[in-house]
Amino acid sequence: MRDLYNRKAKLDYWIQRVNTGLLGTDKSDLVKLIEHMQDKERAALWIIRCITALISIRKQLGKPFKDATKDDIKLILKWMKEIKLQNRLEKRYGSKFTNDKSKIKWIEILLQTPIDDYRKNAVALIVAPYLINIRKVSYEESFLILKGWLTKCAELRKLDDDFEYTLKYSLSTAARKQRLPMKFDTLKTKNSDLHAKLSILISKHD
Repeated sequence: MRDLYNRKAKLDYWIQRVNTGLLGTDKSDLVKLIEHMQDKERAALWIIRCITALISIRKQLGKPFKDATKDDIKLILKWMKEIKLQNRLEKRYGSKFTNDKSKIKWIEILLQTPIDDYRKNAVALIVAPYLINIRKVSYEESFLILKGWLTKCAELRKLDDDFEYTLKYSLSTAARKQRLPMKFDTLKTKNSDLHAKLSILISKHD
């Protein structure tokens, strides 16, 4: 079978990177892993992905793998989680989107707009994920922002008694699952009235 994508050449390149770019046990251990994957006839693309991931982790770690502590591993796992989130953000919003600096206009307008319905869904599916995973606001500050917004919402119609639990659960779930906020187009199918209201407000801000 012809290698249309030059996978073998690409794999040879990355194996060479391992041999020239790593030292000591990092090099020998990764070479053994590559040999094991080749013995198991793993696809070249799979092996390349493993090599590039491990080289990136080694660079982020800043020390040999054998010297990594439990705290180092925790930091690496956190870094990997952030990379995964950033990739999801760029896939949805574009390569120029940077979490903690970029803002989503319609959600910012929602946070300035008290609503008398759809509050639980708005918290769980829109605002909590936005504050935690887009603006990178801390749990505590996010709680206060949402509490202030919901206080204004309650002036229109009283909140349910269990709303504080809903608020805490929504924030913790957004952080744990790295949930992204609902898309504006999706809101149109879920709550057309709120979508229409926000559309009018957005047009006034343009």
